[in-house]
Amino acid sequence: KDELEKLNLRDIYYAPIERLLFIEEIERKGYVKDFEVKLIDKFQRVLHCLITATTKHNSTGEIVGFSGIIHNITTRKEYEKKLAESEERYRNLFERIPLGLYISNPNGELIDVNQGFLKLLEVAGDKSLVKTINTHELYVNPEDRNIWKQRMDKFGTVTFIFEIQTLSGKRKWVEDTARAVRNSDGTVRFYEGVMKDITNERIYAIERENLIAQLRAEKEKSDQLTSEMMDLNYELIVSGEQLKNINASKDKLFSIIAHDLKSPFTGFMGLANILHEDIINLTREEIADMA
Repeated sequence: KDELEKLNLRDIYYAPIERLLFIEEIERKGYVKDFEVKLIDKFQRVLHCLITATTKHNSTGEIVGFSGIIHNITTRKEYEKKLAESEERYRNLFERIPLGLYISNPNGELIDVNQGFLKLLEVAGDKSLVKTINTHELYVNPEDRNIWKQRMDKFGTVTFIFEIQTLSGKRKWVEDTARAVRNSDGTVRFYEGVMKDITNERIYAIERENLIAQLRAEKEKSDQLTSEMMDLNYELIVSGEQLKNINASKDKLFSIIAHDLKSPFTGFMGLANILHEDIINLTREEIADMA
């Protein structure tokens, strides 16, 4: 108290304007409740405080002072600041991830998405348009949504590949990895997930399957030709004259093949020689062109 008696309250305000605002409000209303100010303690540390106070009057009704409580909320303020910084870091990370992140409610309405999700759906501008989108509407095949829901209800998490339609009408294949976040009573609070565009991978997979099927068909043809050649060879053994004629035809065929292969092999060997001798001097683009 001895120290306080030597102080003027105006001197412990970090910002004098806050003292003026405090006086203005309490004189106008007769009280203040949780009026936030910054004060300075005896060690010159800044304290975040809340003041709840009322005016004191003399017998004539004149204001002669104030009485109240000062509550130090510095720790809470520091926690709120750290929380805000943490949320900001999370938001920055959320937005920078190149994959499509989303949060939706059980009805399929989107609660929040990142820029990667906007890009996936080919949405231009801010996120306001996404709020009108229901995830159910993205599925090209509605049955895929039913399968997704059944697996989510059973396991609580799901990784599922399906085809979606963007807002521009373009179709894409996506891989969706999601989980259900539940309330304490077990009901679904929301779904959060990651969508990855795998359209190119899907196209390559289809092309690979088609190529494999084509190779199998070619192998069957080759096996058939081999069988026919074996039959032909047997006939050639039986007929020496036919064997000579067929050998002559065969020699001619190989001669044609050798002649036809000579030019491309010459080109291949030339390019290989250039790569071998000059690879240190070649640019990546030149090497790629030769490859």
